[in-house]
Amino acid sequence: MKFKNVIDDLRQQYENQPLNNQKDAEDMASEAAHKCLQHLNGFPIPMGDVLRSLGFVVWVRNFTNKSISGVMALHANEKFPMAIGVNVNDSHGHQCFTLAHELGHYIFDIQDKGKELITIHYNTSIDNENNLSELRANKFAVYLLMPQNEFCKIIEEAKRRFSNRKTRIEYAALAFDVSITAIQRRLEELKIAV
Repeated sequence: MKFKNVIDDLRQQYENQPLNNQKDAEDMASEAAHKCLQHLNGFPIPMGDVLRSLGFVVWVRNFTNKSISGVMALHANEKFPMAIGVNVNDSHGHQCFTLAHELGHYIFDIQDKGKELITIHYNTSIDNENNLSELRANKFAVYLLMPQNEFCKIIEEAKRRFSNRKTRIEYAALAFDVSITAIQRRLEELKIAV
């Protein structure tokens, strides 16, 4: 099955599924990420390539509002019907996380019913954990880019190879192509000491 078909199936599956609480958000994100991972090979996941395979144009831009990490636009114009932009001022790892986050929105939150312009902005300065659709997109990105089993393997490898905590975290960030902050949050979430 082509990856695009997997995404189309997930979009259809979640089209009318209610999002009532944090557990729903985490369960949906986990299930969708797991299904995606079955069709992707290895880590780090090349998010730009993944999105381009779905028909997205991916660009890096200097946003006027520096707190905006990403934006997705559908039906912006005929030349670029699907586009995702990330903030040039964010680290490469943060940009990759943002791309995965926007893919989460595309799966769960965008119900494309016509040709009207649809845009979504991801603003890192806002407490997104209180917004269930933002929480779900964040969790999808976490579960896709740093699935628990792979994450634990990389952390154990980092512990064997390096004695310095900072170096271990940097190693994991490179292995998953995410920011150091994303690794630190995943470590806290899984209650793993480094």
